[in-house]
Formats: sequence, C-alpha cells, structure tokens
Amino acid sequence: MAHSIFTIVGPVMVGPSSSHTAGAVRLGNVARALFGELPQKLTLVLYQSFGEVYHGHGTDKALVSGILGFPPHDKRLLNSFCLAEEQGVDVHFVPKPHSGKRYHPNTVKFYMERGDRKMMVMGSSLGGGLIEITRIDDMPVSLTGEHDIIILTVDRQVNVLDLLYGVLHPSGAKILQFFSHEKKRSGDFIRYVVEVSVVPCDVERVLRETLGVTRVSVIPQLSLWAGVTDDRVPQQL
Repeated sequence: MAHSIFTIVGPVMVGPSSSHTAGAVRLGNVARALFGELPQKLTLVLYQSFGEVYHGHGTDKALVSGILGFPPHDKRLLNSFCLAEEQGVDVHFVPKPHSGKRYHPNTVKFYMERGDRKMMVMGSSLGGGLIEITRIDDMPVSLTGEHDIIILTVDRQVNVLDLLYGVLHPSGAKILQFFSHEKKRSGDFIRYVVEVSVVPCDVERVLRETLGVTRVSVIPQLSLWAGVTDDRVPQQL
C-alpha cells in the first residue's frame, strides 16, 4: 500500500493529533471559506470518534481555531474559545459519539449563521491533516481544500459549463470537479460548486458581471503548509 509523506511524519501543527487537531483546523478553515465570513453563531455536531474524544484531543479548540482562520501550526489555537468570544462568535458543541455510523469516524457538521444567512458544511478528517468536505447544505460534494473552488448561484437558463470554459480556458485553467444542485427554496436558481486547477485573477469579476449569475465566491486552495517556517515549532496541548 502506498503512503503519503503526510501519513508518515504528519503536518506541522499544534498537537497532539493530526486527525483530531490539524485535520480539524483545516475542516474549520474550509467551512469558514465556504461560508465567506465569520459566523455569529456556530454549532458543531461531532460524530463517533470526534464526539468521544473532542475535548481531550483539543478537537473542539481546533475546529473553532479553523473557523477563526488560523492555520494548524498557529499557537492561537490554544486560546480559540476566548478569541471566538471576543469576535462575537457564539459557539455550541453537540457530541454524538454513537450516531453517524455511516460517516467517517472523524466527522463534523458545521452549522453557521450570520444575520439571515445560514449554511451547513459537513466534513471528515482523514489522517495526516488531510480532509474531505462531503456536503454543503443539501448538496453532496467531495472537496479536499487542495485546489481553488468557485461557488456560483445562477439562473437555470445559464449554460454554466460554457460560461466557465470561456473564462478559464484562455489561461489554461482546468475544471477538476463539477457539482450542481437545485436550491429547494428557489427552483429558479441552481448552485454550482466547481473545483478548478487555478482561478485566474480576473475570473470573479467577469462572473459577477454575467447576466443570470446571482452569487459568486472564489475560494483559494488552503494549503496544509501555508505560512510554515523553520521557527514554527509544534506545541502540545
């Protein structure tokens, strides 16, 4: 069986566990990026292993740290509860260690709210700091955070594939994955989540100016090693 370097040495992180802390931070990072802003209310539903050991392994602090935008090696993780409170984030944990047997053992659902905006993001920590986002609201997806992402909400009359090809192809960017889902509350609009090799700098503006496009979010890839330098020494909880 082939092994990634991540499964052998693990990421640079605040410890103790790459699955329960580093992976949890990255799940929070991607959930925050998908939501697009800091939530005022954050409810975290923790399944199986996450629900059993979240306090002892620092998974709770790590998930909140990720929502605040801190990387896995950032020592502010240790004070993430206080920092979240200072920034007006109301955090609640709902451990469900005996539920979610069909999910990966290290699974969390983020319920994020700000004003009248709400979003649910579900994801799992796979080990070595690697993650998979498996659901955004009621849309099944499979995202790792390792590539750029474009989220579009468009009128159903828009040919999204033609639109994206037209703005991405000239720069050599490629569509890696493509997910779509009709929004239940508004059948006239469809949400698309598109994983792209790299999003050219002008694409977001072009998409926003396109007739029939009602919402655009561009999320840069969230590297496991971003900001890591030799003086960043991992610290145990």
